[in-house]
Amino acid sequence: MSSKSGNLFCPLDKWLQQLMLLIIFALIIISQHWIGLIVGAILIVLLFLAMIEEEKRDIEKFGDAYRDYMKRVPRINLIAGIIKQIHGKREDKD
Repeated sequence: MSSKSGNLFCPLDKWLQQLMLLIIFALIIISQHWIGLIVGAILIVLLFLAMIEEEKRDIEKFGDAYRDYMKRVPRINLIAGIIKQIHGKREDKD
């Protein structure tokens, strides 16, 4: 599970969760039907609840290392995630 940089956790996991959220939003918009809106809203709530439960299990398993990871990688905010990635890359270059 560890990477070459010594991190236990891969930010790709959070990107995949956010990608799923974007796909759900896209399907809601594409469907243009009230059933799609209801199903999409239910899927978004279930995805969010699954993320919270997964984080609880990871905190129990990995402790402070996972808490530090949570500070670096946002749960569901795609825009904040992109901004953090850009700022992190700038700091690495300095």
